[in-house]
Amino acid sequence: KAKIAQGLTVVSENGTVNVASGTYNEHLVINKNGVTLNGANAGLSANGIRAAETIINPNSPGVEITADGVTVDGLTFSNALNADGYGIFVNGGDNANLKNNIIKNTAQSGIYVLNWAGTIISNNNIGATAAAGNIGADGIHLLNTTGSSVSGNIIANTSSPSIEIGSGIYAENSDDATISLNNIHNVKWDGVKVKGGNGVQVTGNDLYELSRSGVAVDETDGTVVEGNTINNV
Repeated sequence: KAKIAQGLTVVSENGTVNVASGTYNEHLVINKNGVTLNGANAGLSANGIRAAETIINPNSPGVEITADGVTVDGLTFSNALNADGYGIFVNGGDNANLKNNIIKNTAQSGIYVLNWAGTIISNNNIGATAAAGNIGADGIHLLNTTGSSVSGNIIANTSSPSIEIGSGIYAENSDDATISLNNIHNVKWDGVKVKGGNGVQVTGNDLYELSRSGVAVDETDGTVVEGNTINNV
């Protein structure tokens, strides 16, 4: 079976790599602008009925994105268990589109976006298909980002190895993020945590069975929190 990394090496900018179902024991890096990586369930929500999965079993981050305009659609990332064990790590690319992915059994956050703008994170399932505590930090962590959109995700079963870790979604020093219509439950810190940054909108989320707050806001200006359902805090 060919390795996915080989396809990512030969693909041109703005090209597409389609991956069949099966298990691939490799860590992926996407370093060309505009590349689309499609798993066997591309276009199908991670929170609905799906066919056999494309499973990335990486040990290190499942995929690290260092280019602009990258799409990752319809894969499963499992067992990213090293110290840098994120399911998906956006580390150098604007306008990433991360959708319809299943992420479980990570040493760190399920999705980590660092320093970049315009990321779209939608219809992913993070931690909900595995045991309690299988996500080693936050479900989704945005750090120093601008204009991110996080919507339609199911996030569950985070763990909290230290203080302020283990929220469903943590927007840290991130401006103009929209966090909406997510289902977040069984997390070991806040459902949604906003610290620093301006103009964050937290709307229409379903938050329940939380260890601390439904929505926690600290050191931020212009944040809007409305229309969220919060139970069993």
